[in-house]
Amino acid sequence: MSMPWAGGRCWRLNLVMFPSKALDMGLLKEILRGGNDKVVEAGACMAGGHSVEDNEPKYGLAVTGLVHPDRIWTNAGARPGMLSS
Repeated sequence: MSMPWAGGRCWRLNLVMFPSKALDMGLLKEILRGGNDKVVEAGACMAGGHSVEDNEPKYGLAVTGLVHPDRIWTNAGARPGMLSS
């Protein structure tokens, strides 16, 4: 997780899809713990999130924060196979 945001003011939200009737909820706990550990490591805070019952597990983070106008990254010139740095 990079931190291009001014002053490091950045918040993350968990996005979780999980089959709670098919998989042990302890697994979900470990997934959430791992995501939070990485957020803390990046110097941000977890602000909450959303969870949905689904047939297969999916996990991601949405990022909200502040960025200086001169440091905005866009994908306007992106082409297949390009790497972001």
